[in-house]
Amino acid sequence: MKNKAEKTEVNEFGKNWLKTFRFIAKELDDSDTTVLNVIDPEQFDAPDEPVLVNKRFGEGKVRFDEKKLMKIKEVVMLVSEYLGCTPLQSVTFVALFAIQVGERDQMVDIDDLQRFFGIDGINTFPILNTIKELRAKHYVSMKRSRNSENYFINAEIVNAIMENKQKFQIKEQEKIDRYDFCKIVSDMIEERDSTDSLFRDVEVLEEENPQVQMIKKLVDMRVKIADRTLFYEICDDSMQARSPFQTTNIESTLNDIYDRTSARIKVARQLMDETNALQVAGLIEKGDGGFFNDSNLELTEKGKEFFLEDDIQLFSKKKSSKKLINVDKIPEKQLYFEDELSRKIAFLENSLQEKNFKKLQERLVQKSLPKGVAAIFYGAPGTGKTETVMQMARRTGRKVYHVDISASKSCWFGESEKIIKRIFTDYAEMCKNEDVKPILLFNEADALFSKRKEGNASNVAQTENAIQNIILEELEKLEGILIATTNLADNLDAAFERRFLFKIEFEKPSEKAQMSIWQNRLPGLAENDYRILARTYQFSGGEIENIVRKATMNEVLSDESVNLDFVLQLCRDEKLKRGSYARIGFSA
Repeated sequence: MKNKAEKTEVNEFGKNWLKTFRFIAKELDDSDTTVLNVIDPEQFDAPDEPVLVNKRFGEGKVRFDEKKLMKIKEVVMLVSEYLGCTPLQSVTFVALFAIQVGERDQMVDIDDLQRFFGIDGINTFPILNTIKELRAKHYVSMKRSRNSENYFINAEIVNAIMENKQKFQIKEQEKIDRYDFCKIVSDMIEERDSTDSLFRDVEVLEEENPQVQMIKKLVDMRVKIADRTLFYEICDDSMQARSPFQTTNIESTLNDIYDRTSARIKVARQLMDETNALQVAGLIEKGDGGFFNDSNLELTEKGKEFFLEDDIQLFSKKKSSKKLINVDKIPEKQLYFEDELSRKIAFLENSLQEKNFKKLQERLVQKSLPKGVAAIFYGAPGTGKTETVMQMARRTGRKVYHVDISASKSCWFGESEKIIKRIFTDYAEMCKNEDVKPILLFNEADALFSKRKEGNASNVAQTENAIQNIILEELEKLEGILIATTNLADNLDAAFERRFLFKIEFEKPSEKAQMSIWQNRLPGLAENDYRILARTYQFSGGEIENIVRKATMNEVLSDESVNLDFVLQLCRDEKLKRGSYARIGFSA
């Protein structure tokens, strides 16, 4: 049983905290695990003989008897109550305090702590874990240098102990949000000592901020720390412009992050090839630019939602994509078709009226049927296939995403799969952002939808087959409206035929229809003149439009009205090869 003097001595420690800390520090200093084992026997092995050598003061050997160890433990418990910490947290805190204050505000690294406790190897890990706990309580902070992690006790706590405050409470630090988090990472990138230390710092920051949901989501997606750091930088860049979302230059950003040129080039190659984990996950995308020094990165729509979460509504004022043709940009034109073709077009157009389209999609979903609508318009050139799509879009109030394959044919090799995938990704985002789903128009689609190459191992054949596989897959999961036009239906691969719900052939016009086109496009002639034109030259609507344009140019230049003889001369000059003119269709 303790005598009164012993109790008084222990209680006196709690009245002067600087003295109390000094006592514990002296007993801990170079103590091997003797005292640590008494404090936390589950984590530290007791030495065979509880002896320590005080190397700092050279006082020789001092034995700890049970009485002395219990006294130390009681004082540690007083400190634990004072700090609101566990005993092991308390002795670790005291060690940090003693080194920091004793060395005039020196920051403490793990080597300092190992020397202080006289420990090494596996006995270091409990101390490291305890420091993490103290950091989580905001008692201790960390700063990395190029070669080490340095710890220091926060100034308000040091001052409280030095002033012998009997009670103190750490102000709960305001939790940072995702915007602050990304800004801190961006600052770390600018101030980094090395790439390795940067990634370690970001990992520490992640551990300290579990409230930032995107951290956990990225970790769960198995995105590595290097790519997570890049994502945080892109997110911060996106918010720095006056109006989001600003892009991130690949070259300058990788220069800021990586020390070694080889590492920068490796990541740059991934980003340019669009094989980086963030691109594969659909969070970022590469903008225009042939080389990485003039290419930029930006958040995809998925990336914006991933980063902004509920705040996406603040920035989601629907903007029409620049790739979309607005309804008001489509001039009204009168189209002339045979009755059967008009009926088929009217049925499709009626289906695409928004009220009807929503009902149709609901019913298709109820029956577990694909809810997208795909159609193919096929027939000879100039028969009005593309113009029909445009007029249908205008009358149903739908914008058009026009993919002109023939005009960009040279792009499809090398990066073809990425480009075609991007088209469907962009279209899916357009469908989300537009109040009315736009029409995805593949013009001259035979360039992509042609028969697959069997037994052909050439790079071109492999590329074309890969493109077709992508399109077939996208047609299966289509939720919007796709219309393809082709002049070469015989070249269409059989696998595509089933995917098109509507297959509409644009046939050659009758004489009556051609007369109507001439009269509509070139008013002012006699009715019999239109009959002569229709019977003599069986032009398509596209060819008639060419002639009308040249006639109009003549009116402007000569200030003279056109007459039949002049129009007939233009007709004779229209064909590259003169001779017989088989009827090949019409358009308007």
